[in-house]
Amino acid sequence: MHAALHGGVVYDDWDGALTQTELGKNANKFIRVQLVQLGGPSGPIYMHRRWGRVGEAGQLMKALEGPYDAERAIGEFQQYIKSKTGHKWEQRHGQPTAKPGKYAFLEMEEDEDVAAKQLAAATDAQVASPAGSATGARPVRTAPCSLEEPTQVLVELIFKQETLAGAMRELDVDTARLPLGALSRAQIARGEAALCALEDAIASTAGVAQLQALTSAFYTAIPHDCGRSKPPLLSSQEAIDRKWEMLGTLADIDAANRMAADAKQQAVNAAANAAANASAPPRAHPCDDCYRQLECTLTLLAPGAGGAGASELNCIETYVRATAERSSNGQLPKLLHAWRADRRGDDERFAAHGHLANRRLLWHGTNVAVVAVRARAHFPRFPRRPSPTRPCCPHLPPLTLLLLLLPAPAAPTSRPSPCSSSS
Repeated sequence: MHAALHGGVVYDDWDGALTQTELGKNANKFIRVQLVQLGGPSGPIYMHRRWGRVGEAGQLMKALEGPYDAERAIGEFQQYIKSKTGHKWEQRHGQPTAKPGKYAFLEMEEDEDVAAKQLAAATDAQVASPAGSATGARPVRTAPCSLEEPTQVLVELIFKQETLAGAMRELDVDTARLPLGALSRAQIARGEAALCALEDAIASTAGVAQLQALTSAFYTAIPHDCGRSKPPLLSSQEAIDRKWEMLGTLADIDAANRMAADAKQQAVNAAANAAANASAPPRAHPCDDCYRQLECTLTLLAPGAGGAGASELNCIETYVRATAERSSNGQLPKLLHAWRADRRGDDERFAAHGHLANRRLLWHGTNVAVVAVRARAHFPRFPRRPSPTRPCCPHLPPLTLLLLLLPAPAAPTSRPSPCSSSS
């Protein structure tokens, strides 16, 4: 921000982000425009602009635009937006089609806590928790965690900030250096629409010019930091699948952040209640708060426990041995822990396919950062496959993976399976 505007605040919601990508011209640009008010609610208002190539800090205007009163400032802002996009500011939420040679609106995450978590994940930063952090505040009593130790470790892992950071680094989109902030769910949906158009074009063997235009639309919706190089053309289904995977992970991380934010808010509310009421019961353990957000019952399968749990554990161990491949050092994988996940809505989903007798257990390799969302019964369009060179769980101990094993109906086959599933 311009040095003269330090200490100012954005006036109402007059804060716009614009992008433009044109592969043919190697253009990959952004503009950030804001109305900034100085000196309190009755102070003067200035229009601040920053622009440049995506992934770079960009340039600042040399001279301030203002001071204006509110009416004049809003008029200047709206006129500038219209000149750059060809659309009115009020149309920004309607996903207007970007006009040739013009910028497109970029819709940012408005939930400050979720945005802070997403950006902190991208930069390995830490988000301060306000619960019990006030100087001189009475310590808040916290109940012991009610989860078994392996389950507590698992829940802490999938909500850990460093876990989300690793997932963000695996994505092609560089939100760590993106000058515009966290993308909203609506903006991610625009990227999905652009990929659908690209898939249709590839299926119809479209020409290079059309693919360039559609690829430019995707990068305009989902800004990528490509340095000074031209953003790569998306001309194959393999490239499209990789972007689907990327958007799915971005959306899942957004959902996981919202779950963590809800758990954090519960902790804040409990701390406030404890501060106001000395006889208030201890607040729930933070891990228990996160576990409740999963809306999923995780049952640790222990060896020697007997019953259905022991049978399931034996089945999984059999499946690991039957489908395992040796690592680069010749070792076979060893099962450390296994959980039964009873997710909300599973009974209804299984019942819909109850008439199918042929079932198989499928390994679902996924990024550990989005396991929380998987537990809430959501699976992506393109599941990840575990790879020895690119493990799905970079924040687990070396050579350790976290995989999901899913029962699925299959077409009739005479090939035997290691074990079957009845649920």
